[in-house]
Amino acid sequence: MNNDKLVVCHTARTEWQAQLIKEILENYGVPVILGADVSPFPAVGSSFSEVRITVRQSDLRRAQEIIADHFAT
Repeated sequence: MNNDKLVVCHTARTEWQAQLIKEILENYGVPVILGADVSPFPAVGSSFSEVRITVRQSDLRRAQEIIADHFAT
């Protein structure tokens, strides 16, 4: 990745959702690093972890726009 600072652009609830978002962003040329926050005591109905989707700070705005475009409700 460059010497650019890394920032979290999105937090996914599941690993498969994070992988999907990673694939979409990388298809647009945005490099991604995934990282999990694992909780030993997850809330009822939640998964054991959330996955942080991290990008270069210079790609943050573009990554957020791409995610919003693909997952608009």
